[in-house]
Amino acid sequence: MKKKILFLSIIVLLIIIVIFLTILSKEEKNKTKHITKNPTNYLTIQDEEKNKTIKLPYTEPTSYVTIEEFIYATVDDPNSDSISNQVIQINRENGKYKAIFHSKYPVAATQGLKADKEWIIWVDGDDFGENNTLYAFNELTQQTISFGSTDDKISKEFPEI
Repeated sequence: MKKKILFLSIIVLLIIIVIFLTILSKEEKNKTKHITKNPTNYLTIQDEEKNKTIKLPYTEPTSYVTIEEFIYATVDDPNSDSISNQVIQINRENGKYKAIFHSKYPVAATQGLKADKEWIIWVDGDDFGENNTLYAFNELTQQTISFGSTDDKISKEFPEI
């Protein structure tokens, strides 16, 4: 009889430990969902050619290109969970910037910036590299257009102009 009571006590104790660990695990996951990036972590760009430092309220870019008087970069809002969620245009002379594209995905991976003297292209997709849409921005007209999408995963090979 004592062995049965001891055995049942051990089983009950193990069940309590498993429930406790499960609850702790869920609480830890919920905590990480609400972590926000520090908005004081500014992106700093050192433009050596112009001998200027540009400070922007974004996190590090996943890709960037320079075309004459502008720098284009795929960046992330400091309070976003994305890898990068927008494309910005930065004036190299005065440091002013503007967003030319903002992703529709809640956890975005906007990246793969390529450029020539007139066009800037990039891929926008979700964080898993799927549901990708190809975009282009024309420097002359200041217009952004979408020119197709794919369900294929894009992980390293980005479109070329």
